[in-house]
Amino acid sequence: MSENSVTPSRGSGGRAGISKISDGLQRMLASGERSDIQFTVGRLYGAEKIFPAHGLIMGVRSSVLHAALDKMFSGTVGGSYTAHIDLPDVHPEAFANMLSYIYTDDVKNLSLDNAFHTLRCADKYGLPLLGAICTNFILNQIRTDSCLDMLDTAVRYANAAPCVLEKCLSLIDKSTKTVWESDQFCEIGEEALRIILQRDTLTASEDTIYSAVDKWAAQMCIRRNMDASSANRRKILGQTFFLLRFPLLTDAHLMDGPVKNGLLLQSEGWDIYRFKHATVKPELPFPTEPRQSTRVTTL
Repeated sequence: MSENSVTPSRGSGGRAGISKISDGLQRMLASGERSDIQFTVGRLYGAEKIFPAHGLIMGVRSSVLHAALDKMFSGTVGGSYTAHIDLPDVHPEAFANMLSYIYTDDVKNLSLDNAFHTLRCADKYGLPLLGAICTNFILNQIRTDSCLDMLDTAVRYANAAPCVLEKCLSLIDKSTKTVWESDQFCEIGEEALRIILQRDTLTASEDTIYSAVDKWAAQMCIRRNMDASSANRRKILGQTFFLLRFPLLTDAHLMDGPVKNGLLLQSEGWDIYRFKHATVKPELPFPTEPRQSTRVTTL
């Protein structure tokens, strides 16, 4: 061996065994060695956790973090200052996933329980490639029997991943029986319900849609310890009530459903009947155009 050759030392905690930069950064993340930031994360989730990190590494990966940390460390003496940052509204598992990505370009613990939270972190801190990893993971988990369960969450994260929301809605469009007659339909929130009812591409009949929405309103009354009367169901629906296409119900369903049970006022029921059968049609506060789908199925 020549005089100029270097034999790596086996001391210093085995650092010579690190063959890739990502391995070394992973070790630094795990140990907290030479960290200059301490994040306290997750108080609002009831699972507060402390994460040591390194400002230089985080700033290099995220321009958002770089700007915030640069301001925070301005005027400090190198190596003598530790920044303490409180992030109460960030989920600890999501923050751990984000750190893993920042240090190693990898996310090993992504799951349905934390993928949307991690996506929010990626969007908040300007990490589009991490956002793409989360989005692809979520898209691969959406199935016909899970699209309703995931829809509410997708609505909250629509700005970060519009394609996730659209895939949920596309499956709802196509999966008439599975969606409209499932118990999961009664679990969705009002915003998700409103988005569904506004779609012209649903393949369910208006009779089926009305029955599902009426059942949803009744279940919401029960959850709020209210009697599921027609007045309370209509109150629960609020302005969403006027997204129902009552003029497109069959006469039998109209009379035996919302007219008979009082969900529609008598004057509204009469106007709808006139709209359906009279030559001179009254103006209505409800949509009157059929949905655009050519695959409408009457169940």
